Amino acid sequence: MTGRQALVFAPLSTRSGPVANGHEGHVIGWLLHQDSITCICAWSSNAVDHGHVQKLREWTGTSNIAIVGTWRRLDATSPMSTDDVPGSSGQEDGAILHLPLGGSTYKVHLPHYTIDHQIPIVYYNQPNSRALQYLSLQPLTLDPDTKLMPRQPDDHVRKRQWESAQQHATLFENPNDIDDCLQGVLAVINSALDVERHLVHLGVNKWTPYQHCIESIYALGSRVAHRLHGIHIALMYPSSILIYLIYTIANLCLIILNFPLTIIPCVKDLFVTGQQLDLRCRQLIYWPWQYILWRGKSQAQKLAPPGQAQYIGFYNSVWLVANDIILGVGVGAFITANADLLASLFLRSLKEYGIDTIKSMVVWLMSWPGGLKLNSKLATFLGELFLWLIGFWGENLKSLETYLPAYIQFSGLCGVLGASFVISFAADLLNAATLHLYLFYLVAAKLHSWQVTVILSLFNLFRGQRNNPLRKRIDAADYDLDQLLLGTILFTVLIFLFPTVAVYYLLFYMSRVVVISLHGLCDIALAIINHFPLFAIMLRFKDPGRLPAGTRFRLSPGLDGLVLENVPIGLSTTFYQYRHLLSLLQKRLFSRDVITSSLDGSYIHMLSALQYPSPPRLHETATLQEIRAFLLRL
Repeated sequence: MTGRQALVFAPLSTRSGPVANGHEGHVIGWLLHQDSITCICAWSSNAVDHGHVQKLREWTGTSNIAIVGTWRRLDATSPMSTDDVPGSSGQEDGAILHLPLGGSTYKVHLPHYTIDHQIPIVYYNQPNSRALQYLSLQPLTLDPDTKLMPRQPDDHVRKRQWESAQQHATLFENPNDIDDCLQGVLAVINSALDVERHLVHLGVNKWTPYQHCIESIYALGSRVAHRLHGIHIALMYPSSILIYLIYTIANLCLIILNFPLTIIPCVKDLFVTGQQLDLRCRQLIYWPWQYILWRGKSQAQKLAPPGQAQYIGFYNSVWLVANDIILGVGVGAFITANADLLASLFLRSLKEYGIDTIKSMVVWLMSWPGGLKLNSKLATFLGELFLWLIGFWGENLKSLETYLPAYIQFSGLCGVLGASFVISFAADLLNAATLHLYLFYLVAAKLHSWQVTVILSLFNLFRGQRNNPLRKRIDAADYDLDQLLLGTILFTVLIFLFPTVAVYYLLFYMSRVVVISLHGLCDIALAIINHFPLFAIMLRFKDPGRLPAGTRFRLSPGLDGLVLENVPIGLSTTFYQYRHLLSLLQKRLFSRDVITSSLDGSYIHMLSALQYPSPPRLHETATLQEIRAFLLRL
């Protein structure tokens, strides 16, 4: 090869070597990009021939794997010759490279290159495909929503990057070739360990001591699984019946929870516990299908970003449910043992802050609060109305004292289902105990909204305008003198009554905000328990090679080339669920619409949609035979 730049990818270490402890052999690798790129994957003995290479091509499914050259180890015990000096006349035509590997230096001869100057070398650490490690140009996207996937760089950015790269290399003539070529290089690097495994299977290579221990452990696990296969088959039928019953009960619960009602869309929207139960039932139904779908993928599909995201999502949800149950058992035991104490503490707090404090505030508003002169008649009327309702609610709370300890004990027993159910029961109890504050807020908000609407309409009347609801605009209008006079009287009356209604609305608006905040804390706790990326964080610190966000090239002081490294994903990608939740919180709490709704008395909704979307509900119903087939695949 002449006239073009060449590039060699070489491993920093391998997991196998020649069977005989020789000092020379063949180099196995791939020839890519019209043979201008050589990717070395293994060092083998001279026993490798074209028959072995043909079997490697059949097993790996690639046609460009070949014997790319020869190697000779240079150390104190190996025979030296004048050919060991790069560029010596005794060597046949081709490129000579000196590569460090395992504390030794390997002299590599690549006969398909006829280049006089030095060839750039890129070193890489071989990913373990069995451990689902891989290199990729595309970042791993854990978010199933394609709208949140990272955008590809535009043509201007790609052109600038290519021009910068061309200052250092002339390997590519087209900027689009860079991604395509590197993608092909990374694909063969990801399969390098499989090639070594095939060479060991052919008997021409042997594992290193460390890798031999790893392979022995895998082999031992396979033998144990084979010995236990009979027990697995014996337990197949009863396990299938049990799983089928659980599957049927989960389907029945989903039908009941999603049954449409006339007032609300479905039953689960009445209670937080219903939403949590709906999530767990969907997970129980979806998990087997998700696992079968992932197990049915090929090794290349498993190493692709969609397959990895599916794998991480499955095990992350399983881990979260397991931790939820472990935490729920401990919390439930504490709640069950202290049910009476918790009941008395809750009733005391509810009476102090939910009844007595509101009652004292209403009595304070019936006079001139803070020197603000209100309409005495209207303030007295509204105050007595709310005081009567507060007293009525306080009398009904006596029945709650009887059943509350039993309710708390039941919620503690439900801790075996997870701490999320304990929090859900607490959120439902909070909603039921503060129902009077919700009704007070509805009454005060409706009065305030009507008054604001009428005042704004009368203000438009004075300006000779009127609201056009069909076209959603303000049109000019002519009014008679009697209409203007009546409007002036009504406007004056409403303006003087406005502070009285506004202070009552402000009181119950603040109480509503406090209740929503407490409810929001429960929702945030549920979001953390249900969707915390525990498995992804563990992989991020334990094995970042399984969470690639791209690749980078690093200069190493002890090497004469670049080192290709994996770049793991960042925290923003790992916590993509909470980025979604933060955007939802910003939209519902800190937007202009929320401020406008607070001023004009519009209804404030609960933050019931804080949890991330549940797994999809499958329209198909699994049969007993399908469940048995699923257990056979485990």
